[in-house]
Amino acid sequence: MKEFLPSMIRTNRGHMVTIASVASFVAVGEMVDDCCSKASALAFHDGLRQELKYWYEAPNVLISIVHPLWVRAPMIKGFTSYQDEFRQLFSPKVVYEAVIERLVSRKRGQIVLPRRIRVAGSFRWFLLWMQEPVRSH
Repeated sequence: MKEFLPSMIRTNRGHMVTIASVASFVAVGEMVDDCCSKASALAFHDGLRQELKYWYEAPNVLISIVHPLWVRAPMIKGFTSYQDEFRQLFSPKVVYEAVIERLVSRKRGQIVLPRRIRVAGSFRWFLLWMQEPVRSH
């Protein structure tokens, strides 16, 4: 961001993509450190969006954020033996194809993968007692 964003702001042109995770919407036990880093990526994205619009007046610098559920990576290798609708593993290719599609379309916004759970972002607004059954799944 420090390298490319100043030029994008000057020319009022460009597109930055943040890779977060569905974990940015909800913290669960035994994944607290990962959830915190993803939540900070989401907070960074939200703050950057406001700065570009109001402080830098650069509406044509587009920003997008991607929230994949699970991506097959060494970090989750021990977790890959069990899959269900909440633990569907994506190849990195699925994620980067979604990013390329967003860049080519020249649209800003949020991508949740799989798309069928795009309402996951609203989970942050649930009361804690409503969140608990999902956290314990």
